[in-house]
This record gives sequence, structure tokens and C-alpha cells, in this order.
Amino acid sequence: MIRPRALTAWVSGAVQAPSASSSPRSSPSRGDRPRAAPPSQRAELTVCGSYFPQVVTLAAGVPTVLSVHRQEGSWCSEQLHIPELGVVVDLPCFERTEIELPALPVGCYEFTCGMEMLHGTLAVGESGVFSEP
Repeated sequence: MIRPRALTAWVSGAVQAPSASSSPRSSPSRGDRPRAAPPSQRAELTVCGSYFPQVVTLAAGVPTVLSVHRQEGSWCSEQLHIPELGVVVDLPCFERTEIELPALPVGCYEFTCGMEMLHGTLAVGESGVFSEP
């Protein structure tokens, strides 16, 4: 599922301390053990008259949080579209918006503003290294 979310602290793999009532000899059952957060990657994109960087390189097969910082008030940059992924996200002026992307296969995914005047590319490759076919 692809969804925008408000800027929040990114915390993963937090482990709670055992309660005072638990015995030092007892071990948690399988259902009580903390689960590791799935691996993910984070990418930054700035919008200010253009996209910076214009090519965002990502590792294939890993979910991504794309943090978009819109540093302008132009109508053109009010939205970010990634057509191949069905993403259309409103970008508030002078704020960050985080977009959760699923694990993507190797390839190039164009992104544009709502008016299709600004262009950029998500370049997805093995281990974050993209090479043209």
C-alpha cells in the first residue's frame, strides 16, 4: 500500500523492558518476543523550482520512505505523481511529506508535478546501484 504520512519520528525495532512481575528465569513465549522491523530505506527529495536530486537511486526489493521537502509555494509543485505506482500526493508548502513506497523491482519510475512540468526519476537497482539496460 502506498500512503503519505505526516512527518513523524522514525522509530523501528523498539524493545520494551520486561515488567517488574516477570521472573528473571522465565523466558517470553514466542508470541511475546519483539519482532524486528522489516528492512527499509529512506530517500530525500527537495522541491524548489525543480526536483533535487532529479534521479533518486533506490535498492530493489526494499520498502522505501520517500521524504519530500517542498521549499516553495508554486502551484506547479502542489502534487507529486508517480504514475506507474498510482501515487498522487498533495505536498503542503514549506513542509515535509513522507510517502511510503512498497518494495520495487529493478527499473525506472518517472515522477512529475501535477502539471507535468517538473520531472524526476526513481532509479531502482540491485543493492541501490542502477545501470541502464
